[in-house]
Amino acid sequence: MIKGEGYIVYTPLSCVFNVEEMGGSYIQKYDATAGVYIPDRNLTPFLLTPKLQLTDKDGVLNDGDYSKSLVNCRWKIDMKVKGASPVEGTDYVINDIDHSLSIQCNGDVDTNGKISFVADFVDQRRGDVFHFSWNREINTIAASRGKLILRCAFPTKQDLSPFKSLNQFSIDTQLLNGDTEVSSSDCTYDWQVFDNNSWRDIEDGDLWCVSGAKEKSITIAQDFVQHLIIRCNAWRNDNKSEIKSFVTNLRRWYGQWFPEVDFSEGKIVTIETTRAVIEGKISRQPQGNISSPTDYFDIELFYSRGYSGWIHVGYGIEAAVPRVMFGADSTIKHLCGMNPRELSAEVPFLINGQPLLFNSKLVVGQFPVMDRDI
Repeated sequence: MIKGEGYIVYTPLSCVFNVEEMGGSYIQKYDATAGVYIPDRNLTPFLLTPKLQLTDKDGVLNDGDYSKSLVNCRWKIDMKVKGASPVEGTDYVINDIDHSLSIQCNGDVDTNGKISFVADFVDQRRGDVFHFSWNREINTIAASRGKLILRCAFPTKQDLSPFKSLNQFSIDTQLLNGDTEVSSSDCTYDWQVFDNNSWRDIEDGDLWCVSGAKEKSITIAQDFVQHLIIRCNAWRNDNKSEIKSFVTNLRRWYGQWFPEVDFSEGKIVTIETTRAVIEGKISRQPQGNISSPTDYFDIELFYSRGYSGWIHVGYGIEAAVPRVMFGADSTIKHLCGMNPRELSAEVPFLINGQPLLFNSKLVVGQFPVMDRDI
């Protein structure tokens, strides 16, 4: 009996995860004159509920709310209540069914806290595990003065797809005193990069920084970002001891891609066959074949007579194999192969540690970030 094999390939799920808020606020004010908290969580608990919406383009799973299917759920409440850590069951309650967190205590005045949540979702179709994390500051401040906050809507972790290049993009921050924006003339912004296990100031050689290293908005050139961790420090000019920071992690990320290679000519060799042509392509799902894949991949093509090793025949998505390379034994199938490797972000060429210039322009290149596999 002749057997064949088949594979079931599912499209990755589209996930939207967030935490819904009800009945309270992350910033709590205490009116010392009246002796009351606004809002008072003893009267109206602050309810946080994780929500997960899934879309399955293959239709195996029903689209909708899968919040209750989250596993490995863990809440962490880092705040002070009467000088101590909050107690589960008294100061807060976690619902085992919908994984919601109910905070029913008031924080100590003029203290900073943090709430974080992590959870996993297992895609039963593919066995993939999706990991979700979320965190937010929670503070209690005296009503007589505002709390200094550095606001930024940009994610703390951002994957940058080379297939959807933003070219240049900005990360905007704003220092707040309570709900009031601090004027740029009254404060200082300073962006730094994490390099060699420590923070340093941004330098002229950091090609990913277009502008804004000392401003509240920094502009980034995506083509030069491979993996980058940056932060913004901000403080009032009259009180540099109180510094607020925002950190974000940027990385070049290809996602899932699928290579294919075959003979476009010479798959079946006859006496008239003068050559074979190897053709490769790379696709993404559900987008389909990638246009100009050599813009994103180092692609090497190979040929084998079937009874010997692989022979390099070219770079790119097409290479010709002349008849003289065919094997003498016509009973053995000849083979084609492709080794695609993701290309890095653009990096400058250096000579003796100095950037190489041509006609006063910086010479840059891209290099494979994966090992050669033959």
